[in-house]
Amino acid sequence: IQGRYGARNWDADGRRVTRTETTDTVHRAAIMGQTMNVSQSTQFHGGDLTAVMGQCDLDLTHAAVTPGETPVINVVVLMGQVTVRVPEDWIVDDRAVPAMGGVRDARMGQPGSQGAAASDAPAAAERTHIILRGVVTMGELIVKN
Repeated sequence: IQGRYGARNWDADGRRVTRTETTDTVHRAAIMGQTMNVSQSTQFHGGDLTAVMGQCDLDLTHAAVTPGETPVINVVVLMGQVTVRVPEDWIVDDRAVPAMGGVRDARMGQPGSQGAAASDAPAAAERTHIILRGVVTMGELIVKN
């Protein structure tokens, strides 16, 4: 359902709507609202997520990246929240700058974290890398799996 400022997350019956996409880039903004997207791209390249007093959720757990490519997601958060969900074996290079905000990696079972053995993970060179860059002001950027 398209609203005046983009996708709405509720249908006419009041049920939550999550958009599923197959495009290779994602460009979403939540201005005093919320967007929830699931990418099923077979060649995800990156995109832009902006949350101004709103919330952007992007689920990449069903997306694939071309081997050797490193997708980049540009993030701008102003008094809002962006959540990016990635597969467990992806390496996230967090380059976002928190300015009176927070950036946190809330993934469970990552190599080097408590409860995960380093031998359980494939070699870093074989794993998918993704870069998150941008600024988080009076808000939060969360990475989950």
